[in-house]
Amino acid sequence: MPFRVAAGFGLIAMLAGLSAMPPAPVRLSLVELIANPQRFDGLVVDTWGYYLAEGTMGLTAATLSISKQDAENVLGNSILVVPTSDMKSNREKLDRMYVEITGTVSVADGGGGTAIVQVNHVKRCVRWSDPGHPRMLMVAPGKYK
Repeated sequence: MPFRVAAGFGLIAMLAGLSAMPPAPVRLSLVELIANPQRFDGLVVDTWGYYLAEGTMGLTAATLSISKQDAENVLGNSILVVPTSDMKSNREKLDRMYVEITGTVSVADGGGGTAIVQVNHVKRCVRWSDPGHPRMLMVAPGKYK
């Protein structure tokens, strides 16, 4: 009987610890985030897009766009990213690459019915694909069709 009681308390303690864990990031496309920013305001999300670091050595801003063409032609299909110090120091590895990024969404009123959407408190930002060597053309690590 004492074993059952101890095991019961252990299970309760374990479940209490699990409920204290932060929720898993919401995985979504950048299109969905741009279309419904208020739905994700304050949530940690995991998304991907074309990362463009702007500015010079100080790196004051960055954007995440749906595609390279959207970024280069300033088509507005993008969100702002607040780069971490790690992202700044790895700028040459991330800039002008498709990345997967995990961070907190923040939405502000841009006036005229528009929203300013940004990802801040970035927990992870990794290169996903190089536009010059797309993942789909990779046949082995470092080998392309």
